[in-house]
Amino acid sequence: MKHTYLGILLLFLTVPQVSYGDNSVSTMGTQNKPKKQFDSKTLDALLIAEMAASRGNPNLALKNYLEAAERTRDPKVAERATEFALMFSNTKTALKPALIWAETAPNSSMAQTTAAALLLDAGQVKESLPYLAKIQSINP
Repeated sequence: MKHTYLGILLLFLTVPQVSYGDNSVSTMGTQNKPKKQFDSKTLDALLIAEMAASRGNPNLALKNYLEAAERTRDPKVAERATEFALMFSNTKTALKPALIWAETAPNSSMAQTTAAALLLDAGQVKESLPYLAKIQSINP
């Protein structure tokens, strides 16, 4: 089992361009360049997080996703960290990655709604107002 983990890790570390973000296919059938490349420390954290989640260790998964969200400021990573925090922790833990997600995905109504809801849940009504306004501008 240890060799399998090392093999997967080596595979991730040797891929020339890796992105956790959206690699959508263009109309010409060619793949767009990744939005962001991650260093090996970040890739390790993301790999460990996914493996921990699949093996029933949500605390380790959450810890690694929260660190990766702060380090990368990538909207997909922040979204996943927010999801993990909401599933396995509490709304207070979910607030920080949710704010990163909202900041880095300003046109995502889900990101803005999540940030606003978590701020309201924390009693931070004034701080939630910009996110509520952004939701209105996205969905008039």
